[in-house]
Amino acid sequence: MSALTKPVKPKRPFTITFVALWIFLAALVDLFYGALLFASTDFIAKPPDARIVIEQERAAEILSDNQWIDAAEGILYMTLGVVQVVLGFSFWLLKRWAWVGVMTWQALGLLVDLTGILNGNSPPAASLALAIALVFLLNQSSVRQVFGIRSLTNESKNAPPPPRAFNSN
Repeated sequence: MSALTKPVKPKRPFTITFVALWIFLAALVDLFYGALLFASTDFIAKPPDARIVIEQERAAEILSDNQWIDAAEGILYMTLGVVQVVLGFSFWLLKRWAWVGVMTWQALGLLVDLTGILNGNSPPAASLALAIALVFLLNQSSVRQVFGIRSLTNESKNAPPPPRAFNSN
């Protein structure tokens, strides 16, 4: 009868839910921004009213004059959005490679932000702080254990949960 029992799925910590939802939100933003950039080009037929608005934005230098750059940037953002959707969905399903992918994604984001700082461009402080926070969240022992990532030498797999503040017991 024990051969018929289902394997126990690891419990999903709240941190994993938060990170997965954040990845999905970032993916939606990238997909939407990429679609807007691509739609602002002449590669897609638009109604006359939309053309007037786009030309006004180009005159105000909100959009670049080069249609190819806008189209390429739009496709890049949409591609990044699709990659984030795949990472977020796999992270939600607790795939081990998704943890590695999300850590790599955050490391690349930090590298881009730090490169921008060294070049004199200041990235949004919230972006930098969030990337650092996500790296710390992903490296919590409970998150790594759920994904089957090697634990550190000073961590116990059966370690008790951390003490709660103001617990009278």
